[in-house]
Amino acid sequence: MVVSIASLFIRWYLFDAPGSILRIWRNYLIWAGNLFSIDSHLGHLFSPWRKTVELYRTKGLDVGAWVDSVLMTNFSRLLGFIVRLVTIGIGLGWTFIIFVIGAVIFIGWYLLPLFIIYNFSRF
Repeated sequence: MVVSIASLFIRWYLFDAPGSILRIWRNYLIWAGNLFSIDSHLGHLFSPWRKTVELYRTKGLDVGAWVDSVLMTNFSRLLGFIVRLVTIGIGLGWTFIIFVIGAVIFIGWYLLPLFIIYNFSRF
């Protein structure tokens, strides 16, 4: 069976290369999710920051020590929530940018021949 170079090129251009583009695009999206640990941060959103908690260690009732431990623990949770939420937001923003760039590249791959034909037809 004789296969022409033109048919090999068309097969590569329409099927093989776009598959590679999609795999690379997917890998970048997975990389962005792993870089910012979005799933891990969502799972530990309300955990204390750096596991910093103030334990109530006094025997008996010491209201001042108890209030101090509750405030410190809640402040640590609030700080962890804010830091994780900002990290998730930056990660989702970066993932969106990668998604848009990948879509432009993928659509541009198919539109490039039309662009070339249009520019050559103007001469």
